[in-house]
Amino acid sequence: MALIFDSFDTVEAAARFVSAVKEKGRDAQLFTNADEAANAGFFPFQLGGAAVVLVDRGWDDDDSESEIIGLVSSHAGRFAGT
Repeated sequence: MALIFDSFDTVEAAARFVSAVKEKGRDAQLFTNADEAANAGFFPFQLGGAAVVLVDRGWDDDDSESEIIGLVSSHAGRFAGT
């Protein structure tokens, strides 16, 4: 299961968020349409904003998840759930 982020103002903002997440050692994927997300096995998918980002969850590091969830607001997105 992944952390789901959406409501980004632009695809560029979502891409910057993906880069910031990867700098923290987590894998993240950017999707800009429902077909891309469906091919990745993410269902159901409804685009909220310009893109959606999935971030792999850690096994036992809740602190880093909280940090990533806090980071999204500085990239004009929101945490949508898991």
